[in-house]
Amino acid sequence: MLITEETFVISDTHFGDLDSVKNGFDKLLIDNWNKTVSETDTVLHLGDFTSDDTAKALEEKIRKYGNLLHGRILLIRGNHDTAHSGVYKTSGIELVNEFKNPWYSAVSGTIKNKKVLFSHYPIKDIYMILNHSSTIRSYDYMRQLDENPFKFMIEQLEEIFIKNKLDINIHGHIHNRIKLFNNLTNVSLTNIEYKPVRLGELI
Repeated sequence: MLITEETFVISDTHFGDLDSVKNGFDKLLIDNWNKTVSETDTVLHLGDFTSDDTAKALEEKIRKYGNLLHGRILLIRGNHDTAHSGVYKTSGIELVNEFKNPWYSAVSGTIKNKKVLFSHYPIKDIYMILNHSSTIRSYDYMRQLDENPFKFMIEQLEEIFIKNKLDINIHGHIHNRIKLFNNLTNVSLTNIEYKPVRLGELI
């Protein structure tokens, strides 16, 4: 798998969420994607492609949106990407995981001489980040939790980041913009104008 400056990246689209469908935002996301990405382009999706409470509904959404969107889609599993791998494959979505760890997915690449770790979860503890950011209103309730349920994955990803002497972690998961760490870049769709962005432009 070759990731280049021409590769697009995006995270946390959550295609098909009920509120997004009702207010027309879902259609906007699809239109933005297909106006930006051609059939020959590659999009590295950093997780939470879509989501649903039931396995059947999730599979239906994966098939629907996999067929609607342009480009070759490479997916790093997020916490909502829980369908069987065969469902993604038959929907034209390729699951990628360079480090072959069953607990999390991630891949690495070099863009503009920067060594990058691509992952759904950031390499810094989301709860620590949120406790230091007054701008994250939608996650206030998380501050009341005793433990970060994603802590293990985050620690493992940070270990890979340090061990491999990487420069930047491009991630999703936390949705809102975080600027506390220079080596973290959040590509949740709210931070990249609701459409995939080329890595050459991002870095």
